[in-house]
Amino acid sequence: MKKFTAFALLFLALSTLAQDRIALVIGNANYQEDPLKSTLNDSNDMAASLEELGFKVTHIQNADKKTIEEAISDFGNQLNRNSVNLFYYSGHGVQHHNENYLLPINSFSAIKENFSELNYRDQRMRLDTEAVSSNRLTNLMSESNSQQNFIFLDACRKNPISTQPIFIEKGLSKNPLGATDTLIAYATGPGGDAEDGKGRNSTYTKHLLKHMDTPNQPIELMLKDVKEAVSIETKGKQLP
Repeated sequence: MKKFTAFALLFLALSTLAQDRIALVIGNANYQEDPLKSTLNDSNDMAASLEELGFKVTHIQNADKKTIEEAISDFGNQLNRNSVNLFYYSGHGVQHHNENYLLPINSFSAIKENFSELNYRDQRMRLDTEAVSSNRLTNLMSESNSQQNFIFLDACRKNPISTQPIFIEKGLSKNPLGATDTLIAYATGPGGDAEDGKGRNSTYTKHLLKHMDTPNQPIELMLKDVKEAVSIETKGKQLP
């Protein structure tokens, strides 16, 4: 992964040339099981902040698989080698052998049915059918030849699929395939759970929104500040 400069520099003054700033923001809350309380606020506030930073934002909420996939395809069609590309997701997600999946709001019942009894291949097929792999995003960003790609996944809530699945792990994987020239930031570490938050926003997104528009701050330092703030608030239980 290449070193990324400050958010303000990237988003507002990357060069003297005009650049496209393209964002897709998704917030899923109304799940059939284990609904989330802060994700709609998270996506609303993130979309508003990105628009203030000059992004053309596509914002969808409470989306099923078809809606998410169509939005990702439309997002991919807008990307180019000179664009700054950002994807933000707040909702449920799981990992399956280092592949991350975003869960549509109507996916739980179909995924959970006898899931723990399936072999690896059938589990993978079930997830590919009912959920959305984040590899689609990293592949589209890689194909755009842009070196300014950002993915933020506040999607590491408690695994809702099964109490004791065979192959699914808690949280999201840190090492998805096809992530060249893409910065991927997670709400918590591998196998961890992210808190939905006690206020308007999730713990992670609250601090991300607070720090993301700090002028002239390298993104590595910004993410470090977010990590420290989240760790302090959760007493070390959540480490982005």
